[in-house]
This record gives sequence, C-alpha cells and structure tokens, in this order.
Amino acid sequence: MIALQNLNQHMPQAPSTFVDDVDGLLQLLWIVSGFVLAAVVIVIVTAMFRWRRTSSDELPVAEGSGSARLQIVAVTLFLAVGAILFACGWPIGLDMAVAPANSLRYEVTVKQSEWRVTYPDGSEATNEIYVPLGEDVRIDLTSEDVAHSFYVPAFRVSQKMRPGDTRSVWFRATQRGAFELHCGGDCGVAHPDMIGKIHVIGPDEIEERPWVKISGDNAAGQRLYMKWCIACHTLDGNKSVGPSFKGLFGREEEMKDGEKITVDEAYVIESIKEPSAKIVKGFETQPMLKLPLDDAEIASLVEFLKSEELK
Repeated sequence: MIALQNLNQHMPQAPSTFVDDVDGLLQLLWIVSGFVLAAVVIVIVTAMFRWRRTSSDELPVAEGSGSARLQIVAVTLFLAVGAILFACGWPIGLDMAVAPANSLRYEVTVKQSEWRVTYPDGSEATNEIYVPLGEDVRIDLTSEDVAHSFYVPAFRVSQKMRPGDTRSVWFRATQRGAFELHCGGDCGVAHPDMIGKIHVIGPDEIEERPWVKISGDNAAGQRLYMKWCIACHTLDGNKSVGPSFKGLFGREEEMKDGEKITVDEAYVIESIKEPSAKIVKGFETQPMLKLPLDDAEIASLVEFLKSEELK
C-alpha cells in the first residue's frame, strides 16, 4: 500500500486536467497486473510440487483430462477483468479524444527537427507553444514528411499523425511552467532533435504574445503595441478598426469635425490619454478605449511608432 501511495512521486508531475484520470487508470492496471502475475506464479509453483512425477515409472496425465469447470471459471474471470478495465478506460479515452467546442485552436505542422506553430491570431513560432492557464486548448496536427507523435509527458497527452492526415489533441493546463514536447515515435535521424516547449502562462500574459521575438531599441514599445494596439491598428498600411500605424508620423488626417491635423508626438500622446478628444473621420463608430499606460510606457510606444520601420 505504501508503494501505491507513492506511485505519483516516480512519475512526471503533470499539471493538466487529465492527470488524475490517466494516472488512476495506470495504477489500476498495475494493481490488476500484479494480482494476475501473483496468481500465475502461484498456480505454476503449486503445479510443480503437487503434480510432479515421483518416479520414472509414473505416466504423465493424458491430454484432455483437465477440469472444464476450472477453464470456464478462468476464462470468465479474465473476460470480466477485461470488461472492467475497458469500462474504466473508455470514458477517459473519449474525453481525451473530443475537444470542447470553445477551445482555443492552434495549428502545428511537423517535420523532422521542428514543430511549426500557428497561433489563433495567425502569428507563427517554431518549437515554442504558449498556452493560457486554465483554458481549453486544441492543437490540430499535420506532418509534412513522415509519421510523428505529439507527446507531452507532463500533460499525459499523445497523438500520432501521418503525412496528408490531420489529427487533433487537446488539454487544459492547471499550472504555470514550461513543459517538454517530444516526438513519441522514431521518425528518423533527426528524431532526437525534436524537442519543443509548451509554456503555460496567464491569460493576461498571452495578450503580450511572448512567442514573437523582439529585439532592438524599440522592443518595449513593440510589446505594448502587440498587447494593446494590434487588434485595431495594422503596421502594413491596411485599415482595420482604426487607422494603420504605417507612416503615421507626419501624415495629415482629417477629423470627424472636418479639422485637418498633421500627426505628431503631441497628437499621439493626446489620443492615448484622451481617445475621444480627436477622432479620425471614418472611424467614429469604433471609439478607442483609454489605455492604462503610464508616461514611461506611452513614451516607449511613441518611440516605436516613430521608428524607421514604420515610416
């Protein structure tokens, strides 16, 4: 009993909702296997002593002289045990196979040595999957070359995939942290290199899109843009809910009251602090929300909008 109580100490500590069910089923299999092993050993040892030949003149028991009743009992017992295990495992497998309808959907394209991730917002990353804590996450898997297996030991999830076939796996993480992602099948010479990471972070941190690698003098401002502005303002010149930030500084904008303004630092700061003060014509129906930024953060965001890549 002490050994059974400590089983989980020898298994990866898995912060997902599947842990208790999968580990409980595995412990049940170990217990049943232990009883079956003990029964088989007892029968073999008993037979060795009880029915051994005591002399060379003793004839062996003729074939077909066994107990039919004993055989029926044994077969019935094993079928009953199998049915019980099936009944315990079926609902767990069904739950793991069908993702909730409102799950966040990620796409992962797999080939030897990399996991290419497409996030729900369309952004991409390689070998790094960031998921929100406590939310259902569905991952659609596609292989580009050979058979692979999406395997996260800590979450107790695994899903095989083949080229030309799309499979799905889902989970809900319950603890923050970084957990290893492996290929669970021997997919070729690059198999040892197929190690990724699943990062579980808070829902508010997801909005900052940490999988997007940022460097340079305007990294802080770009982070703020991705957290607060990307939903409404593009960087490529295309209009969205609000005007694009491409070529923003020095551009002449007409306000809804007909006034024309040349965009400068003072105008941008005013628009951040008082979004309804001056609204660009054509965007009146989607008023901007006031952002909870301090002066230092506003300055970082302004510097990013003034950067060379946006001119």
